[in-house]
Amino acid sequence: MKKLITFAIGLFFFSVSICYAHPPECDPGPHGCDNKLLKQPFLQIHQFKLMDKTGKVHLQMDKSGKFEFEGSAAGTIGNDGKVVDLNGKVLAIMRSTSILEDASGTPLVRISQDGTIDNGSGVKIRWTKNGTLKRGSSPLDVKLVPASVATRRTASILFFLANDIRGPQTEELPSVNK
Repeated sequence: MKKLITFAIGLFFFSVSICYAHPPECDPGPHGCDNKLLKQPFLQIHQFKLMDKTGKVHLQMDKSGKFEFEGSAAGTIGNDGKVVDLNGKVLAIMRSTSILEDASGTPLVRISQDGTIDNGSGVKIRWTKNGTLKRGSSPLDVKLVPASVATRRTASILFFLANDIRGPQTEELPSVNK
């Protein structure tokens, strides 16, 4: 009986040590260390700009991963898929499953390796060869410069987060008098 109790206590401590053993460098969220298992770099960090048809730059990133939104510094994105604000707060994490999650691990959107954004609506948002963003077959007023395949996923992540933070843009239509 004594051996059985000793074995049960040992098994209990072993199971507890497994449950709580995780390296402190893991990202928050339900997937823990998913990105730590990937070959680095997970994202390619290259300089780019997102502009509208008039040439106004709305979002840009330098070669170190620092990005600006509407001319103001906003944060950094690392080649490990983590997006942080200027205060070091995690905004989102790109997982190896192609799911972009917020800091608490809530899935936001799927962004494939080629930068295609799939929010589950059935209409995907894709980059064309010349760097124009299209929703289904409709072109959007967004252009990636340079139109590099290597920057598309990173550009899609930042584009989605910028629009998610800013919220939907609505325009009031003029009233029609009869």
